[in-house]
Amino acid sequence: MSDITIHNFQYFLKELENNLRKMDSLREQESMELERIHVLHNVMSKMCQNWSQQLEHR
Repeated sequence: MSDITIHNFQYFLKELENNLRKMDSLREQESMELERIHVLHNVMSKMCQNWSQQLEHR
């Protein structure tokens, strides 16, 4: 391999590593957001159930 080819491949590997790190970070952020959405969904579901029960008992 020529020096240029080796250099290009090294650059490619570094960029790939950086992109994989960024993807992992984004995946973690998305996972946390999904957990928040799940919790919010559960809270809102309970609120709706409570309102429905209150209306039934009137």
